[in-house]
Amino acid sequence: MAFDLLMVATVFQNQPQVEKMQELLALDYPQSLQARYFRSTFANASDYRQLLSGLIDEFSREQSPTFPEHFTQGMGAAMDDFGDQLLDDPDFLLKSVYLLEAAGEVREKKDLLARLKPMLDQLDQDDDLAQIAALAADSQQSKSKKAIALHDFSHNQAAQFLRDLLLFQMTEDEREEPAIRQISAEASIQDKKFADALALLERQPLSEDGDKIIFQRAWSHAALGQPDNARELLAQLEAGYPDSPWLAPARELQEAMEQYDSRLEVFTDALIGAAGALAELEALEGTLLYTRAPTNTPITAYVAMDIGGNSFETQLRRSEELELAYRTAPEGAILYTKGEKVLRRTSEPGPVPSFKVDLQPSPEGGFSFSLSANLVNDVDDLVRNNRSLLESPFLTTREGAAELLNYLQQSGFLLGKVGQRDGQTTLKLLLPDARDPEAMTSEIFHINATGQLVGLAIGDIEVRNMHYGESESMTFSPPEWPPLDTVMTKEFSAGLFFSIIENMAQLFMAPSEN
Repeated sequence: MAFDLLMVATVFQNQPQVEKMQELLALDYPQSLQARYFRSTFANASDYRQLLSGLIDEFSREQSPTFPEHFTQGMGAAMDDFGDQLLDDPDFLLKSVYLLEAAGEVREKKDLLARLKPMLDQLDQDDDLAQIAALAADSQQSKSKKAIALHDFSHNQAAQFLRDLLLFQMTEDEREEPAIRQISAEASIQDKKFADALALLERQPLSEDGDKIIFQRAWSHAALGQPDNARELLAQLEAGYPDSPWLAPARELQEAMEQYDSRLEVFTDALIGAAGALAELEALEGTLLYTRAPTNTPITAYVAMDIGGNSFETQLRRSEELELAYRTAPEGAILYTKGEKVLRRTSEPGPVPSFKVDLQPSPEGGFSFSLSANLVNDVDDLVRNNRSLLESPFLTTREGAAELLNYLQQSGFLLGKVGQRDGQTTLKLLLPDARDPEAMTSEIFHINATGQLVGLAIGDIEVRNMHYGESESMTFSPPEWPPLDTVMTKEFSAGLFFSIIENMAQLFMAPSEN
């Protein structure tokens, strides 16, 4: 039944249902013939490991007492099919070690620890993953002390998972310790579960870090749509802690609540206008900049496409060094990859790297967002893949856009101050940090006078010099290609492109995430 439902959900592009059926096949029925066939559809161990990693992350958000046992069964079946290559990722291996321990598989845990040690030995001592593994393995520390120490690293997925697993394994008495209640509340805020966080925070004494706790309670009330409660707490913070560093994010929260209706209207207009302009584009050019922590290595991706001319070009650079350049047009395609002494050209158009962005209401409330990559035959297919997103009522109607923006508010985001300069509107989504009053993040969107989205900055990603419109009005300015000789080849195979895409993806990952 799960396999049949997976096929139906895939055909109808019901991503939440696809993910649920994949989980059932991977963990609940791993030894079935259908599950074995399902695993055979994955190209390699890395792809299947990515599925299992996603299920681990989901367990961290929504814990189930049966998950460790089911994961152990699914892991064993996957090892039979993929072998040791399934364990080539130290982050995945570390999480698996402690899931096996939670399932009572002591011998298997020792086997995986033995595999993990040489991987960790290759990392620097100050590498986050090495320190996280050392904390988890420290037999001299109690669960509580380990959880508190791991909480300090919870920007890292592995630390967040291990912290949550320890909290899951604690007794009720252990969870009642004020320090554990506090990190449990902050973990709930991290997962956007503000009702759960508030229930814990309201039982916390204010004798230690009272200003932080009051702000966290106010923020939780605001996210839950209870502004009056939030205002009372913000007044209490202002009166009781006049020198507190938490007053800065508190004032942003106060202003966001007072200006919410007017800002919501501006954000709604901007969202609808930007989506409408993107839906009508014929040509586009822009540059994506990604700065990868912890090395701060800059990675840039130039992209240009012309639907009418059926042309597409991309160039990918790391620290200014060209890693990949590709262009396809009706007259043929040309490709450069790092290390090549020549440019490879075909007389026929090549495939177009494509992505599909999907935004759907979630059955549990809120929204689910997914991103997938593929190869398509031409640029028009790339646009067609995303037509449903650009025509979504959540991007094209006032009611839908307001619902989406309200969901962001319920997830803890604040609609920031709207800026106007040189005919350009700047919108900011602000997200406070539950533990650091100075660590509020900003998601920034730049809208020009005609309503076009011309730039954005989200986390480590920035899009610059973005412009689009009718083909006749566009002039592309791609970076220079390397001055190399050109050789003709018959075609660029799909296998070559998938290999290139996989290699390029490694540029966007930290060493411990590869």
